[in-house]
Amino acid sequence: LVGYWPMDEGTGSIVNSSFGGMTGAVTGTTWVAGKNGNALNFAANAIDSVSLPNTLLNGMGDFTISAWIYLNGVSGTRSLIGGANVSQDNEFMMRATGSKLSAYMKGAGDYLGATTVSSGRWYHFIFTRSGGQAKIYLDGRQDFSGAISALPMIVDSGGLVLGQEQDSVGGNFDSGQAWNGRIDEVRFFSRSISAGEALALYNGEK
Repeated sequence: LVGYWPMDEGTGSIVNSSFGGMTGAVTGTTWVAGKNGNALNFAANAIDSVSLPNTLLNGMGDFTISAWIYLNGVSGTRSLIGGANVSQDNEFMMRATGSKLSAYMKGAGDYLGATTVSSGRWYHFIFTRSGGQAKIYLDGRQDFSGAISALPMIVDSGGLVLGQEQDSVGGNFDSGQAWNGRIDEVRFFSRSISAGEALALYNGEK
């Protein structure tokens, strides 16, 4: 584990990681009830976002990102988290594509989960990369597995953002691709967690 944001502040424009001493800068959004404690609600506009340290992903080979998400709607392609660099606006994204959870990696395209999700309830969403293998877990169960680039991630300073798709590093947000819902309990690992660990994370907070 290299970073964990419980999103429990309930007020203010800074979110603190309970591991690693890092912070995130909050723009817009509203504080609401979370899956556990508080959460941030993103209103599908070109403002609401949280900027996190790029070191969480930059240079990573194997990695895992997990979060509890609550969808206010299931239309469009909505970015949960994105990593960008100056030569590749979108290096990596986790997102909702209509009623499916999905991920994107440069040079590889989209990875679409199998399960249909709905608005108005919480889901636990995990993406892992292990060598040339990508996996999506939904509520502790594998929802996708497929081949992926194993090249180290390149995420520039200012380029790791919750709630927005980036058309330039840390900016040029598009409301049509902005997250529409709540985000809670965000974790970053510098390795690919196992299927058993994915299930344990879900069961520990469901």
